[in-house]
Amino acid sequence: MNSLHKIDKIRLDKKIYIALCFLFFYGIYKNGLIPLLGKYGSILNLIKLIILPIITYVIGFLLDNYFKNNDMYNSRILSLIILSGLPISINFFVYIISILILLLIYNLLRKKIHISLNMVAIIHIVLIIITILFHNYSYLNPLELSNNYNYNFIDYILGRNISGIYISNIFLLILSLIFFLFTYYYKKNIVLFSFLSYFLALLVYSFIKGNMSNLVLNIFNPSIIFSYIFIASISIYSPLIDKKEIAFGLLLGMLTVIFSIFTNFNEGVYIAIILTNILMILIEKGINLLAKSQN
Repeated sequence: MNSLHKIDKIRLDKKIYIALCFLFFYGIYKNGLIPLLGKYGSILNLIKLIILPIITYVIGFLLDNYFKNNDMYNSRILSLIILSGLPISINFFVYIISILILLLIYNLLRKKIHISLNMVAIIHIVLIIITILFHNYSYLNPLELSNNYNYNFIDYILGRNISGIYISNIFLLILSLIFFLFTYYYKKNIVLFSFLSYFLALLVYSFIKGNMSNLVLNIFNPSIIFSYIFIASISIYSPLIDKKEIAFGLLLGMLTVIFSIFTNFNEGVYIAIILTNILMILIEKGINLLAKSQN
């Protein structure tokens, strides 16, 4: 038996739930409790942050039961991952209605066709578009909106930075990655090579622009770290062979920098994941067609 199987005593989905719980607790503390104690937030904002994961899980649970989905990456776990990286400004009721409709559509399509594109990234982008249409797009919590606190480098490491609702703590994200690395079915090659490619591409871009502070500011971007660890690595949307995982990761890292430059470092990574999915599918089909034509 593979030694990794012996180490892997907890299924990957259970590890993801455990990691997300820690991220949720910190997100509630950082984006809900701290602003409230500083008299910049409201009790309603704190309640919103507490009940959003609960309602999201319930929606996923009901859909999984209705569609009899017992897969590791079911609606419950996918919906919680989607929620984690959204901007804190998202309207509570708009989110609930939107995520219900989008997950319903996803499950209906899943019954009829094989979906290769990363639906977590796609649904995130759709929710961002909806948020922008409602003129309510912001990753700033009430304290950050007040402009009474400036984050330093130590704050970024400890998680006191601007990011999705529950993903600001880089230390917890890195611990999550370490926790997942000892899981046999975790696509660690995608994650590690994405980080490597992203760092090198960002280094080159910062050097060309003559602004190395850009490297320091964005190398620990929580949205990018979270997306690589929790989203790009989803097994049902990514390659199964080691060499293809490495190629996927290298391409993703470079595209992340490109799209982040033209959008922002919170959303660019999601566009990059979708495009990397599409390019890898097209490349694989091209290779297969070429192999058939030579036979």
